[in-house]
Amino acid sequence: MALQEFQLIPKESPLYLETQKRMAAIFIMSQQSSEAESILKRLHVDYPDDFAVELSLAELYSDQRFFQEALPHIVKSIELKPDRIESYLLHAWALEELGRFDEMREPLEMAIRIEPMHYVAHSLLGFAYLQSGQIELAYEHVSWCLRTDGKNGFVQETAAAVERERGHLDKAFEHAKSAMKLSPERLDPPLIAADILMYRKKPEEAYELLKDRYEAGENAIRFLGAFARAASGCGHRSEAKTAFEKIELIYLQKMEKRRENE
Repeated sequence: MALQEFQLIPKESPLYLETQKRMAAIFIMSQQSSEAESILKRLHVDYPDDFAVELSLAELYSDQRFFQEALPHIVKSIELKPDRIESYLLHAWALEELGRFDEMREPLEMAIRIEPMHYVAHSLLGFAYLQSGQIELAYEHVSWCLRTDGKNGFVQETAAAVERERGHLDKAFEHAKSAMKLSPERLDPPLIAADILMYRKKPEEAYELLKDRYEAGENAIRFLGAFARAASGCGHRSEAKTAFEKIELIYLQKMEKRRENE
């Protein structure tokens, strides 16, 4: 009924922009993304400096994981409202998903400049520095997060990776164990722990650790590779062979999908 009423508002009306935005919001809430996108794209052309329109498009595309399409709208929303921290975090998320880790730092540093004690911004900045190989800078932000609130699975996971890169394997292993308790659904903490166990020539322990999570990781190449190495290292050659075959299958499927998209 609301949509029917809003559609009666003519474009000449001062209420037109607001009613169109409400229509888009209703479509988003009812998971009718294409209808919402159609309205918002039209408003983007007619009202290029409307913050709500730009942010709605940015969030709509991000929720659909169309991060390349989301980026210009995220940037525009920041230009229109530069003090909104959430927009910088959204920008960093989009860049992360696109693998542009070096570029993540700028929006996150801006977020911290606005709010120096913003925990999420510090945690993501630590991750961004880790991904771009700036380990000591990553350590600074991760350490700040651990002092502020150590009961965060993502921070513990990042700390494990940072300490592994710094050569502090005991600390890395402890952080990985904490991350597994706090975020049991994530695969990176057990992979880090298994990597350390393999380095310490304990393939059986690495194998048991990963075997418990095999169902969750059986479609991830990194997990399958680690599992195959651990299985092979302790004599479970048939399981290692199966894992390598799955890696090959996943790789071929990805190549086929890439060809279809070209």
